[in-house]
Amino acid sequence: MIEGKVGTETIRSVPTWCSNACLRTPAADLLADFIHASDRVYGRADDSSGSIGDVFHLAVQDWGRVWSGVRDRRPEALAGVVLHEFEHNNYGLKDGIIPAFVDALGPEGLDALTQLIRGKLSSPTRGSTTDQIDHDTNRLIRGLIQIADAKGDPDAFVATVEQTGFAERRAIEIAARMLKAGRPAEALQWLDRWDGRGLGGEQSTVNIRIAALTALDRQDDAQAVRWDWVVRKLSLEHFRDYVRHLPAETAHAATVRATETAVQHEDVLAALQFPVGVGATAVAGQIILKRLPEIDGRWYHDLRPIAKQLATDQPLAAVVLYRVMAEAVLKEARSKHYSYAAKDVLSAGQIAEAVTNWKGHEDHAAVVDRLRQQHGRKSAFWPLLEEKPRRQSRA
Repeated sequence: MIEGKVGTETIRSVPTWCSNACLRTPAADLLADFIHASDRVYGRADDSSGSIGDVFHLAVQDWGRVWSGVRDRRPEALAGVVLHEFEHNNYGLKDGIIPAFVDALGPEGLDALTQLIRGKLSSPTRGSTTDQIDHDTNRLIRGLIQIADAKGDPDAFVATVEQTGFAERRAIEIAARMLKAGRPAEALQWLDRWDGRGLGGEQSTVNIRIAALTALDRQDDAQAVRWDWVVRKLSLEHFRDYVRHLPAETAHAATVRATETAVQHEDVLAALQFPVGVGATAVAGQIILKRLPEIDGRWYHDLRPIAKQLATDQPLAAVVLYRVMAEAVLKEARSKHYSYAAKDVLSAGQIAEAVTNWKGHEDHAAVVDRLRQQHGRKSAFWPLLEEKPRRQSRA
């Protein structure tokens, strides 16, 4: 038995049933002592930031790397240690121990670990209650999944997932593994079995389907999937991919068709971001003026870059966006954001000088007067409009 000291407490670095002959390496023992101290650390410390957990996660990875450098290690015996640590994992700090020990275990150790886990799964005495049995079973199945991924074996992944009875729920994960294994036809079959629940999402199915169709040289079908996703979600990424696979002479027509779709799209923010992303600023300006009541000024992280990009050739639309953002701050009296609201009002004022037709909208002076009437008591805001911008220091 190898023991170490943490404070005044003696901590055993390995389970009592493990042979010392398979685990005699000082660096690994020190890391084991450190990792086993995690329960006491978490019992005394608040890790709401996750910084303590990150240290222990790194220690687990280092533990595996150290063992991979031990020449006379016994992979079969090491598999028992890995399983023991995987099962005794109170705070989830050792969730990644199997991937961390892949190199140290090697093919023989992974096979041994697989057999040990299967033996546990077949044991009728894993827990004293149904809830405990379910928890243990799920954890052991997760271990088999990690081993399957370590081996790059999608069939083993499928066999393990099917034990849960929810293979269709994890069909996206299976499809991704089939694609990675060079089996695109099977990837498509699994995508068709997805029940719409579980890990992954609709965009994942789209990306995997496109990649599988491309691998099968079904380019027209892949393009159809890309275009369908553009129409439904106004995805710039998929539109650009779609255009890359078009003849050069048809790219402009596709852009026009896509931006026309954006004008009526139900998601007004996506409807704005898409034409701006493809350089169709006139369409973006049209959407702003037509659908202004739908635009929420609190989307300032998204709206401010759009307003900045429209300032040159769509000044009225840019002014309107800056106003919407400023008024959202003032309406809710978010004093911490008054400096941003003031900058938006000042930006609107600068761009307003280029507006020649207000198209029924208030000019800048009228807006400022209205804001003073409505929010004149917000004394922390108004001095910010009078401040001169600081000069930027030269590099």
